[in-house]
Amino acid sequence: MRRKLGYILLNLALIAGAGALVGETITRMDTDVSYGSGKELYFRLSEENSTLNGILPENYLGSKGETQNYEIINGVAKEMENRLAAWGVNSTVSKEGYDLIKVTLRVEGDSDTEYNYLQNYLSFSGGNITVAAGTTDEETQNNAPTGDKYLNNAMFKGQTASIEYINDSVPVVTIPVNYSGKDGAMGELINYCTENTKEADSSAGTEAKNCYLVLWSDFQEGDSYKLATSSEEDTKNTNMAKRLIFGENASNAWFTDSTNEDNNYKKLQLVPNSDAIKDGQYDSSKSGAAYKAAFYYMNLLNANSYKENYHCDVNFIYSHRSQATVDSLMEAGSWHLTPAFGPTMISVLVGLSVLVLVSALFYRIGVLSVLSNVLVSAVASFALFGYFHAAFGIGAVVGFALGALITAFGSIYYFAKFKEQLYAGRSSKKAHQEAIKKSLWPTVDAGVIGIVIGLCVYGFVPSVIGVGGLALILGSFFGTICNLLLLRLEGYLLSSDNDTDGHLSSLYGVDTSRIPNALKEEKQSYFGPYANVAFNKHKLVYGLLAGVLLLGSIVGISVFSGLGSSYNYSNAYSDTTSISLEYMVQDGQGEDFTKAEDVETKFLPKILYQNQELLTYVKEDGIIAESGAVYDTSSGSEETYNVYYFHIDLDAYFEPSTEYDFVVNNVEKTGTLNTIISEFAEENNMTGSANNVVVQMGTPTLGTIYLALGVSSIATLVYFFLRYRPSRALAAEIITLGSSVFVAGFFSLTRLTVTPLANIAVIATFVLTTLLASFILNKEKEIRKDSREREKESAAFRDACLIRANSEAAGDVATFAILAFGLLLSYLAFAPSVYRFIFLGASVGLILSVFVVLTVLTPLSLLFSKWLSLAKTSIEENRKKNASSKPNSGNTPSTRRRKEPEEAIFIGIND
Repeated sequence: MRRKLGYILLNLALIAGAGALVGETITRMDTDVSYGSGKELYFRLSEENSTLNGILPENYLGSKGETQNYEIINGVAKEMENRLAAWGVNSTVSKEGYDLIKVTLRVEGDSDTEYNYLQNYLSFSGGNITVAAGTTDEETQNNAPTGDKYLNNAMFKGQTASIEYINDSVPVVTIPVNYSGKDGAMGELINYCTENTKEADSSAGTEAKNCYLVLWSDFQEGDSYKLATSSEEDTKNTNMAKRLIFGENASNAWFTDSTNEDNNYKKLQLVPNSDAIKDGQYDSSKSGAAYKAAFYYMNLLNANSYKENYHCDVNFIYSHRSQATVDSLMEAGSWHLTPAFGPTMISVLVGLSVLVLVSALFYRIGVLSVLSNVLVSAVASFALFGYFHAAFGIGAVVGFALGALITAFGSIYYFAKFKEQLYAGRSSKKAHQEAIKKSLWPTVDAGVIGIVIGLCVYGFVPSVIGVGGLALILGSFFGTICNLLLLRLEGYLLSSDNDTDGHLSSLYGVDTSRIPNALKEEKQSYFGPYANVAFNKHKLVYGLLAGVLLLGSIVGISVFSGLGSSYNYSNAYSDTTSISLEYMVQDGQGEDFTKAEDVETKFLPKILYQNQELLTYVKEDGIIAESGAVYDTSSGSEETYNVYYFHIDLDAYFEPSTEYDFVVNNVEKTGTLNTIISEFAEENNMTGSANNVVVQMGTPTLGTIYLALGVSSIATLVYFFLRYRPSRALAAEIITLGSSVFVAGFFSLTRLTVTPLANIAVIATFVLTTLLASFILNKEKEIRKDSREREKESAAFRDACLIRANSEAAGDVATFAILAFGLLLSYLAFAPSVYRFIFLGASVGLILSVFVVLTVLTPLSLLFSKWLSLAKTSIEENRKKNASSKPNSGNTPSTRRRKEPEEAIFIGIND
């Protein structure tokens, strides 16, 4: 009784401890913009080179109204998506009209520094880099080396920047130069800067003199380091200062690889300024800031050119704080943050309830072990996930859910083996010992599967889905550890209690009437609920049905991909309408529109549509008001203008090319909404436009998912090849990939409205199908190992074991499938509505997985086994023929091989 009590108290303590810590671990996790507040960054597209002296509204592409400019904004938006993917941040890119792009995102730690990096990176023209000397001494500046080798990216064209580490820990950016060598063009410039940098000498009465190596973007004739860094009102040039992107002491400019002296004078080294470097000293405790700065400059140097590809200028104009776009993960309490009780949290709690109900139904008190292991694994995963500063999003939600299922897999497998041993007539203590042995490798299998797939997803798939791979890795690792260590102790405490054998029904849910009586020499008669079901009885029908589903999926994906998109994104990114207003006045002059209230009272009520003020069509909290400054340096001196930006989201959609009837300032007018807004804005000394909002489809593509799953499939194929046999490994991988393709085909053929996040369901199906298949493959190994058959290696015996394993393991497959299906249904019912299609796809994939695992896996394995045996026999026969056809060499007499088996020789000797 004491050990049973110890089992209960241990599990309750683990559950309570995990419950106490889970809130803290969740609040320490970073989130992406779907689960946390972030920023909206707004960018304007202008005519090429029109913003060198200031961002003026008359140069916006939208002011020209040319249809061809849609191609420009589409290309720029796609390039921004690529840059954001390279940065590794989850985001949404929206296009409005010809020239306005909005990027909604949240960076690690909601850092203002990183937001500034992204503002500059996304608007950076790219490609056009000029390297020069930079000094405030005009004579030194005029005598500095110049020429075509330094201008317009000639020094770096075709080269790729990367991050290296110096002094073992300091991250720097390196990029090969096209004119290398100590005496080359770059070496000449570096030597000049070094020679003209001198420290102050008080004894000689000389001041310090600095000559920096600097990088310019879009360098213009007349640009100088002195003017760009001037703070005096009559000489400063803010627009020129924006073009100066980097400067450093030239003594650090060459990257030297100590292991390869030939590398000297070939790579330029940039040591970015950051919080980690102060007074020339590196603070290793702030290495994250140093790496992020290096990462920023590396991406700048590697960015594609907007001007070369799209012939336009891209400029950041303003930003606005945004709330979580889907479901806030945390809410602010009186003194600290707490997990928010939103749709995601509700779905998690319902999922845990399903776990408890299913485990209690099949394993009674074993539910405590299943629940405690899942919770401990989850808390440990959350903690390490937060340590890595990964962004929590829907990918992480699914990754942690799959990690929980892998943890539950190990616990379920142990209790399934425990009950099998009881039905074999063993005592509870002996049953525990055997169950631990039999569940060891299957538990390891599940962990390896999760880690391998997680690594491939994390490595090959960007952004939000890739982060899900990290969550899967952590969940699989800690789940396996819990099952290998905690479950051994928990099972021992419960099984070795004195009165356990007398309460098997209430403790484990065992039907005691089916336990054989050893005293009466009864044999085991119960091998599972489906032991007598022949799942391969109609193998041709099942195989044909599975083949048709797979072929239909492949054809559907191929056809719709050829038509434009494999999935239906149209309604998911449905068009809405927004109004954009800009009010620009010279500093110190009258300001009529400076606040949202001014637009609400002086502008929107003056426009009527269908006898209602346009203000009534504005969404709740749909007006954004921000301010900024524009510096006009076209006249030579700098003039400052204050700019007030207003962005207004409407809950009505106006077709851009359709004319509507309006009343503007009591005057009836007919025109497109854009025409009405722009004309009335001009009357109020503003620039205005009304456009439909088009959201980019986002990433990842289906091809990226198949790359990750393809590599995962190869890795698991090799692992299954080593654990089982080639025929089993091939069959398992085919049905796993087939089930995943079917889910993609399901979305493609049904034309359900989805986003690229639907690919998460494809990955989830891949994981679940692999786990289901391992039940049968491990059962085959158990049967073969426990059998007393002498010819265990014969193909016929192996095939018989697999057929038997298919039926006997079906109950465990069903139990795990019910648990997984219940978890998916809880998310489908309660998760945020924008993500429910993910769990719908995973649920459909799970249903198909159960079908193909139970009906197709075994026949397909037997077919491969037959083919491989025939191939092996054919190879051996050819080898024998080749050996017998070789002429006898030398004087060695030819001998004929006996046809009788060698055993006959020994029999004769014994006789």
